[in-house]
Amino acid sequence: MKYAFLSIILLLLVGCGASPIVPYTQNEGGDFSIINYPSSEASVEKRIGEAIIKKGKLEIRDALTITKQTQFNKAEDDVSFWTCALTVDPQTLFLRGKYETKKIKAECYGSVNTRRTLADGTTNFNCPGAPLIAADICKKSDGEVFLAFLSQMAELEQDFDNLEFGKQTSTSKENFVQEIVYNGRDGDKVKFVYKEYSGVTEKPDYFQEFHSDISESADVVFKNIKFKVLKATGTAITYQLHEAL
Repeated sequence: MKYAFLSIILLLLVGCGASPIVPYTQNEGGDFSIINYPSSEASVEKRIGEAIIKKGKLEIRDALTITKQTQFNKAEDDVSFWTCALTVDPQTLFLRGKYETKKIKAECYGSVNTRRTLADGTTNFNCPGAPLIAADICKKSDGEVFLAFLSQMAELEQDFDNLEFGKQTSTSKENFVQEIVYNGRDGDKVKFVYKEYSGVTEKPDYFQEFHSDISESADVVFKNIKFKVLKATGTAITYQLHEAL
């Protein structure tokens, strides 16, 4: 369905029924991935700044990655001056519900904010790029993709390669990862950084620097971990794990 002026769009939305998207009450398409690296007694070489030991679990969920700015509601060659595309920006969306009517069944990812633009993402007085409404991107079993908001739909008519469906790490509160990173060598002191991650795993919630004097012992013990340093330089380490976190 094409939309012209914002006032017309808003009038349409006011008269629309509720969304047919039924949110999942539990995490559909999700599972926990157990991290256990490296295997015990294996001899491993890592460079400075790399994690030498990593343990924990991460929730992996069905997700949609929007790799580039994507336009719904208009084909690439649609030059109509009076209708707007609904543009979404690059981001990752997780599976959140099912779109279900008598005729249509689809899995929906969201929600995502949309903007009014022309078919190529540019703007004019009628499609100024202003935020419009939060929506979900839904995929039918036959692979067809559409944008759903309230009871309205906007088809994906271009930019098909910009949408990648797969598995991604979620931001679940149950995520918890511990790791030890090699931090170089200073004389007989081999340096490390211990990190803990929970929820969002891009930034550690806690970290602690520590070192071990290998002139006294090649075994390094930290918390409930034990590993042996087989070789260490300023740029790399070769080690063997004895006991895991």
